[in-house]
Amino acid sequence: MSTIITQTPENYQDTKLYALLLKISSPSDGLVDKVTNFINTVRPLQELIIAGPFKDYTLHNPNHSKKLLHLAGFIIPEETLQKLSSLEISVLIMSFYLHDLGMVVTQIERERIIKSTDFIEFIQTHTEYDEKMERIRKLILDDNGKTSSDTLTYETTLYQLTEAALADFLRPLHATKLRYEELIDTVKKTFGRNDLFEVCGVSFENELIEICVSHNLGANALIETKGIYNERFQRNQLINNLPLNSQFCAAVLRIVDILDFDKERTPKSLFNSLGIQNKLLPGFEISLREWNKHLSIHSIAIYDNEIVISGDSRHPTIEHTIKEFCKIIESEIRETQTIINSNSQEVQLKYKLNLPFLIRANIRSIDYIYKDFSIKLNESAIVNLLMGENLYIDSPVALRELIQNSIDACIIRAKVEKVGYSPLIRISIHKDSDSRSWLKIIDNGIGMDEYVLSNYFFKIGNSYYSSSDFKRFSLKNQVDDFVSISRFGIGLLSVFMIGELIKVTTKNAFSLRNDFKERTLLIDGTDSLAVVTEKEFGIQGTTIEVLLRKGHDDESYSTKLYGYIKENVIRPQIPIELYDSSGKTTIVSDNYISVNNKMNEKLKKFNIELVQIDLSRFSNLLKGKCIFYFFINPDETLCYYDKSGKLSWGLYPLKDTYLFENFAGGSRITVNGIMMRLKKIGSLFNMKNRQTAVVLDIEVLGVKDIEYDVSRDRVFGKGLSIIRKEIFTSIKNGLQALGVFDRLDEETVKHLEISSIRKVSSEPLDFELMEKVKKLLPSDRKWETGIHKKIADELQIGNYKASQIINAMIKLGKVIKPE
Repeated sequence: MSTIITQTPENYQDTKLYALLLKISSPSDGLVDKVTNFINTVRPLQELIIAGPFKDYTLHNPNHSKKLLHLAGFIIPEETLQKLSSLEISVLIMSFYLHDLGMVVTQIERERIIKSTDFIEFIQTHTEYDEKMERIRKLILDDNGKTSSDTLTYETTLYQLTEAALADFLRPLHATKLRYEELIDTVKKTFGRNDLFEVCGVSFENELIEICVSHNLGANALIETKGIYNERFQRNQLINNLPLNSQFCAAVLRIVDILDFDKERTPKSLFNSLGIQNKLLPGFEISLREWNKHLSIHSIAIYDNEIVISGDSRHPTIEHTIKEFCKIIESEIRETQTIINSNSQEVQLKYKLNLPFLIRANIRSIDYIYKDFSIKLNESAIVNLLMGENLYIDSPVALRELIQNSIDACIIRAKVEKVGYSPLIRISIHKDSDSRSWLKIIDNGIGMDEYVLSNYFFKIGNSYYSSSDFKRFSLKNQVDDFVSISRFGIGLLSVFMIGELIKVTTKNAFSLRNDFKERTLLIDGTDSLAVVTEKEFGIQGTTIEVLLRKGHDDESYSTKLYGYIKENVIRPQIPIELYDSSGKTTIVSDNYISVNNKMNEKLKKFNIELVQIDLSRFSNLLKGKCIFYFFINPDETLCYYDKSGKLSWGLYPLKDTYLFENFAGGSRITVNGIMMRLKKIGSLFNMKNRQTAVVLDIEVLGVKDIEYDVSRDRVFGKGLSIIRKEIFTSIKNGLQALGVFDRLDEETVKHLEISSIRKVSSEPLDFELMEKVKKLLPSDRKWETGIHKKIADELQIGNYKASQIINAMIKLGKVIKPE
């Protein structure tokens, strides 16, 4: 047996449900009149959806509501249709026309919204809009060679961008109780009657609103309660003696709504994959015309064991997406019908939905052959890859990300709760009753609500601190100048290198979503579901407990973990308390190298002069010290090496352990107090095999362009160049301010200048060759393209060498490139 869903009739009066309402409604309830007047009142409002910001998000409006009304007559079994009351049919019809009416935006409302603080903050926290809109505004203001046609194009694009942003801003707000209350009030005023949502003086307005709200919620909303005996969606309610099963009405709305294909519910991957989008317009990746050109759904058939959706497609991505979307429909029908079938037998006998759970797409491929060939990830293999040596060289390194998460959380809370907050992080290892070792990290930082846990903590590589969600939080709480290196997800995943079970307890008293519950999560492996418990009250912050793997739970491994922390968590912005068998150790932020003053006499004896530079005096990006040990020449000038050849760096008296207090030696670079590797940082000033007697102990402050390798403990990329340049500039300025630079001999000055521009492995520049190149560079006219090649030919050197020398002279200020 099969049911073919016929084409939607021209008039809603010709649908089965409306005809049934005409048949069973009585003059006393007046529901036919009210439903008809309601539809006629809201249809002009629905036209505004087509003209407003949602015009590209709906494919069937203003016929979408009529389509749902038509579909309902097919998915509700005939025996159930005949048992529905006139009120239930009226509520169903009204919900079909009301549920998407929240997308209506009048011109006056539009102007008010785009000037509102909430919308402005929304733009600021969504860079996909903010950056493009700012770029277009600059193009509009730029008069350089711009035509009137260009101006019109830019202004049109800016308007479309605003509409796209407005649609994204309003979409989550269109199905709220407050929005429906506003709409119902508008309908009443427009029609001039207050009894449109009453039957014989008794209102069903609240029930209608709840049904409409539910279409934007998960199916579980249909079984929610407002107390022990108070169902959110009642099954046996009577309103003026007319039955109303709100749960059934909400279930029907959900199913017919998802059965009507439209662009709003289509996964974004479709539009991204087609490659025909306007790059400036997020949300407008494919137009309504393009969709209709590529896809035509021409029939839906309901069989005993499946629903078949048939159509034509001219693009394989659309066919693939429709098949994927059928899985979503399948899931929705299964969940909704399971809830309907869980009611009492009396309710089940009266209110049935007997739809098959299998949904199949029967798509005719036009001008292509459909094959489901696409890149698919083997999640287990990827996890094993990340968990291997490719992610972290040494398993204790996995601790770093968790510690950084705690530091970031405390810094954020300190910026929000500016008075009365004392940040603290505690780390300990203890044995349980089975003599198993647990690592425990406690912080009293910002904590996480359910949304952050779900979308960031459990998502590998998702950075909460670079998301629009955090930008929105920052704007509301005036959090600025914050740079994080932690990554939710990677930190959690990496912990399974050393642990087999993780327990997370967290509470966020500053949740934007007013979600202040304390949650405890148990995660038993990377491929298992978390077991979650909740409490209304709890302790602010986050506690992470890790059951260490067997083989990682003995005393020696605990010592190794503590040793790693002490060696790599150098000067955290938040105090960290370590608890081990020897007691408590506190790591504080002001932890920099101190010179051993007892060595001053010996240094003086060997004609060595100590120079310390406080880098924070000369840089906004760096904090810490640069310590030079210069050799005093016979003429009282200073040199970076002993020209007599008697002394060299690393040998007595220039031996690390003698020169500093409580420090073994070497240079250190930290970001947020955590040790970072920066390629050959300790030998930045070395030349060939000659070492420079210098130690750097530096904290990098707020460089947003810093990039890290996969293990997130080494700086590379653009950030590496920024840091290196800042180090050299600050040191030179420091030497000048201290009066040391003028005392350096010529060789040392050249050495410092060469070091500041060379790559780590570069050879020193040939100053004689530099002078020859300089003479061949014109100073009175613009350099021609490829001038370095001509100079290379003239001097019989390589093109790269010539280019390198020219760039070095520009950076050193020895030549100025004419514009």
